[in-house]
This record gives sequence, C-alpha cells and structure tokens, in this order.
Amino acid sequence: MTPDVILLMLSIPDAHSISTITTCKQELPETQVIVLAADEDERHIFDSLKAGAIAYLLKTCFPAELIDAISAAARGESKLPPRIAARMLHAMHHQTHAPFRVLTP
Repeated sequence: MTPDVILLMLSIPDAHSISTITTCKQELPETQVIVLAADEDERHIFDSLKAGAIAYLLKTCFPAELIDAISAAARGESKLPPRIAARMLHAMHHQTHAPFRVLTP
C-alpha cells in the first residue's frame, strides 16, 4: 500500500534531507511530502519545495495547522504558513530582479 502523504521531520536541513525528499518523489510520485522543520531559512524552504515537498511547516505550528496541511496534501494542494509564503515570495521577487541590477542603462 502506497502512502498518500509522508510527513518528513527535519531537525537539521542538509543535502541528505533534500535528497530524501527527491527520492520519495521519484519512488512514490503520487505521494505528497510535507516537511516539518525547526527553521525558516529561505534556502532550506526553497530547496525542500524544489525537491518536491508540497508543504513546509514549522515544528511550532498548531496541531490544527498540521492536520489542515495533511488534508490539503492528500488532495494535492499546497499549504504554507502565511509568514513562510511571504518570505518565499520576497526571496523569489529579489532573485528574479537581481540580474537586472548589473545591466548598464
């Protein structure tokens, strides 16, 4: 039996953690991966989502948030806490415009 959702707890996000997400998605493409982590580092969040995680929650989230994220993931929907979503949008916005700062008029 294939799981619908995998809840992956990351104590210290590193390359091994990211490869675990990638492997899960390669071996179980229909299974959704939710990352539950201790930190809000944009790089860790972005790397986790890029590797295939559908959600990234903090270990300090409320139980209702976790249950909501699991239910959403089972439906194929992504859930990010508003603060993390805002940080990711901010990081993506700056990343998108960064190359244009080096162009001359």
